[in-house]
Amino acid sequence: MHTEALGNTEDFNWEAYANEELDILTAGEFAESLAERPKSSAKNSRLLEISSAEHATPVLLSKSITTNNVKEIHELLQSSKYSSACLEVAFEYKQSSSPNIPAFKAILKLQDRRTHEPVKEIETQQFYPSKKGAKEEAARLGVEFVNNLPEELSNRFSEVESNASDSVSSEWIGKLAEFCQKKNVMPEYRIYEVTTALGSLFSCEVALPAKINIPKIEGKVFGDRSRTFSKKKTARASAARETMEWLNSQTAVSHPSPPPTSISVPEAVITAGARLNYLCPKLDLSTPEYHVNMDPDCKFFEGYVLIKRLKGGKSVKVGPMKNMIGKKAAREKLANAALKWLNREAERLGIVLDTEKIE
Repeated sequence: MHTEALGNTEDFNWEAYANEELDILTAGEFAESLAERPKSSAKNSRLLEISSAEHATPVLLSKSITTNNVKEIHELLQSSKYSSACLEVAFEYKQSSSPNIPAFKAILKLQDRRTHEPVKEIETQQFYPSKKGAKEEAARLGVEFVNNLPEELSNRFSEVESNASDSVSSEWIGKLAEFCQKKNVMPEYRIYEVTTALGSLFSCEVALPAKINIPKIEGKVFGDRSRTFSKKKTARASAARETMEWLNSQTAVSHPSPPPTSISVPEAVITAGARLNYLCPKLDLSTPEYHVNMDPDCKFFEGYVLIKRLKGGKSVKVGPMKNMIGKKAAREKLANAALKWLNREAERLGIVLDTEKIE
C-alpha cells in the first residue's frame, strides 16, 4: 500500500485502522465461494440456444444431388450394345441472365468419338441452381434417348472398319480411277443418304460400263446401299475397294500366270498391318477386315481379323483375341497373328514368304 493514499502518515491513526473489521477472505474461504457458484460452460450455452430454437423455421443451406445419371450415360455408351456406335458425350452450360440468382441449363452433346462430329444435342428444359444439377438432368435425358434408339441405329458404325486412315481409303478410289483410265472408261458412283435420329448416314454403289470388256461385268453393281457410313468419302472408298478386289480376281482368271515360288516384302513396309495388306492380294486373299471393340467390363479391347478367299472358299477368321490395351495396338497384335496364319497358308501353297519380317 502506498502511504500517499492515506494522506499525512504522521496524523494517521494506525491503531484505529488496525482494529477496523475488514471483509478479507483467506485462500480456503475464496476456494469455497467459487465452488458454491452455479456452473456454466460453452456446452450448456449451446444447449440453451438449441432449446430456445426448437420451434424456429428451418432454413435451407444447400442441396445435394445423389443420382448417378452422368456415370450411367458414360457406361451405357461403352456397353457391348452401344460400343459399336462410337459415341461419346460432352457437356456445355448456359447461365440465366439474372445477376442476383445464378441458375444454369446443361446441354448434352452426343458426338462421334473418332471424328468429334456432333450427332445429337439434348438441352434441359429448365434452369437449375447449380451446374451439377443441370448436368445430372441432361444426362438423364441422354440415357432416355439412347435407351429408346432403334436397334439398327445403335449399330450405325458396326460396318467393317476400313483398314487404315483416310489416306489409305483414298488409295482405293485412286486405284479404281487408274484402272478405268487404262480402259478408257469412267466408274459411276451412286451415293445414297438416309436421315436418322443420329444424323445423316451414307452408302455407295459403283457400276462400270460394259465396254470395259471384262466377262460378267455388264449389269454388275459393287458396294451395298444398306451398308452405311458416317462420311461419303468412306462409303465411296468401301465400294471402290470391293470393285478393285473383284476386278483383280477376274484379271487373274482371264490371264492366269504361274504362281510365284517366293514373295518378298519391301523394306519400306514396316508394320504388321502394312505387311499383311501387301501379302494378302498376292495370295488371292482379300484385304483383311478388322473387328475390334472395347470390352465394357474390363476396358480392354477384343476382336478378330476376317480374310476372304477371292477365288472362292471358306473365309478365314483369326482370333478372337482379348485383353488388348489400346485399339491401335490391338489391330497390330491381330495383324501379327494373321501373318503367322498367312505364313502357314503360303507353305501349304508351296510359296516362301519373307519370314524374317513375320514376328
